[in-house]
Amino acid sequence: MTAASLCHSDFAAIFAENTPFPLKKNLIPGHEACGIVVEAGPEAQEKFGFAKGDRVGADAGANMCLKCDDCTEFGPQFCKTKDFRGFTSDGFFAEYALFDAATAVKIPGEGNMAEVAPILCAGITVWDALTRAGAPKLKKGDWVGIVGCGGLGMIRW
Repeated sequence: MTAASLCHSDFAAIFAENTPFPLKKNLIPGHEACGIVVEAGPEAQEKFGFAKGDRVGADAGANMCLKCDDCTEFGPQFCKTKDFRGFTSDGFFAEYALFDAATAVKIPGEGNMAEVAPILCAGITVWDALTRAGAPKLKKGDWVGIVGCGGLGMIRW
């Protein structure tokens, strides 16, 4: 692990506030992270193209079935059987962690991965909203309003 980040959802879980996730106790927190691949399993290599030494990032999703209608029609993030890192399975505040190749992404360049980790939660949330609103139709210079404070409202693209 190179960098992991906490957001409001993590604090809600830690302090037993209302959370949309079925929380298990005594888990390692953190559901957005970056790291360097030290070993990639056969499926991660063959199906998703990951290799030792890759810079990668991951969000909370893990253990999706990749076979249900939600996975195949809408994407693995909608799988009803998936785990949520830091909520239903161990998160990323550890020396080593497992990334799920179905939701991991390669991080290009040599930049500071600590700046990327928060984007893997708040950034994904904003990106998903934009794509659902028709972001492919947006052009450079178009205006979009993102209402909110914290990670979602303060992202600077």
